[in-house]
Amino acid sequence: MIKIAICDDCAEDREVLITQINEIGKKINNTLDNDFQIKEYSCGQVLLEQMREIAFDIIFLDIQMDGMDGNETAVKIREIDMNVVLVFFTGFVEPSCQTFEVQPFRYIMKNMDIDTMNKYIQSVLNKAISNANIPKLSANIGKKKIIVNAKDVLYIEKYGKGARIHLAMASREDYMCLLDNNGNLPDIRSTEKLNVIYEKLKRYEFGCPHNSYIINFNYLLSCEANTYYLIGVDSEFTISRSKEKEFHAKKNLFLSEKIL
Repeated sequence: MIKIAICDDCAEDREVLITQINEIGKKINNTLDNDFQIKEYSCGQVLLEQMREIAFDIIFLDIQMDGMDGNETAVKIREIDMNVVLVFFTGFVEPSCQTFEVQPFRYIMKNMDIDTMNKYIQSVLNKAISNANIPKLSANIGKKKIIVNAKDVLYIEKYGKGARIHLAMASREDYMCLLDNNGNLPDIRSTEKLNVIYEKLKRYEFGCPHNSYIINFNYLLSCEANTYYLIGVDSEFTISRSKEKEFHAKKNLFLSEKIL
């Protein structure tokens, strides 16, 4: 089940988008209408409230709305969920620097030709379906066994004979991974070796910049030739020479798909 939110204060535009989503959905691997759960919102505030209860796979968001506009809503969406496929669906507002800071997957103009719009919508649906197939990792917090969805992973580091998983900040509460009285997070450990885990993740949005780390490109804050930073992590990470070419190629592919 792919959960989709459409946030637009124009009911007619919401209806047009719903029609196109359902038509295209039928063509993707014989997908049926009821494989998509679509919810409509006329303002950003109500959408944000619902996001506390519903983990959407896709959000289509208008920019020009009364009250909280799309840009402000998008910033707050990313504070809640860094992995949802965010799509701007707007009439007359061109993309800005602020627009791309929230990492939209596509920017769809309401007045674009229908063939182009359908092409973009299909890429959005395919992206959400691909995300739904991202592997899950078996791990432990102390003696408690948990299953971690890879999309919730910030990075994974080599640790002893296995690995230690670091969750994105927005996902920690979902796994009851909370700060203790000393301000420390509990260890999330996997008995699998780092290279084994990477074999599972490398077809998705993950890169291996060093034999000691795997990172989720969705949380890449900045990157230079030999170093990079991750969102929510103060430390600087290094890129080894042996991994440099492959890592930058995967990073560039990830970034190019974000702005197509």
